[in-house]
Amino acid sequence: QEKELREAVNWTGRAVEERIGALEGERARLGALLSSMSEPVVALNGAGRVLFTNRPFVDLVGASDSDHTERFVWEVCRNEELRLLLERGLASGAAATTDWAPYSGRHYLVSLSPIATPENGAPGLVATFADVSELKRVEKMKSDFVANVSHELRTPLQAIQGALEALEHVEPSEAARFVAMARRHSDRLGSLTRDLLSLHRIERIGSGAARTAELKLHDFLEETCALSTVLAER
Repeated sequence: QEKELREAVNWTGRAVEERIGALEGERARLGALLSSMSEPVVALNGAGRVLFTNRPFVDLVGASDSDHTERFVWEVCRNEELRLLLERGLASGAAATTDWAPYSGRHYLVSLSPIATPENGAPGLVATFADVSELKRVEKMKSDFVANVSHELRTPLQAIQGALEALEHVEPSEAARFVAMARRHSDRLGSLTRDLLSLHRIERIGSGAARTAELKLHDFLEETCALSTVLAER
């Protein structure tokens, strides 16, 4: 009976060792995976202590190179806005996504996900940071472009409308002046439309639809100067 008990204890010990080894291996693989991510990542337990950070997160918050495990988030992250964001995520215990702009020109989409922690207490938190600065910049460029185009199109349209309305009330001898005004702004409107079509073609060329052709520079410059002269005289 003592022999059987000893064998059972040894078997249990080996099983525990194997289980611990498997868990440590899984933890090492998870750590390697998170460390290889290019996006900043930080994991916190329910008390707000750091479970894991990767190098991009350390660089993002300007922390030291030392091990941050078990340190409070406010010890690692000096940015008050980000610290409050993480603390609110811990308090809510729910998944969320929010924007964070640490400084001018940089924008991050922060994804907060609750996780179970080894302490089995309050849920912890994993936060990942996706750099959307370029996307925000492009969105602003598009917004500015639409506003500028709207203004540029509205001006000749209003002038043409005003000239046509004036034609209903002027003497025939004065009509030519308003017809010329309407024609001038109509030409401008056509020029703006052609410019927009040119921009569209340039975008297509930028996406890989480029076509090349031989160009005689002297003939091209002569044609451009002649066209500019005609337009200036009009």
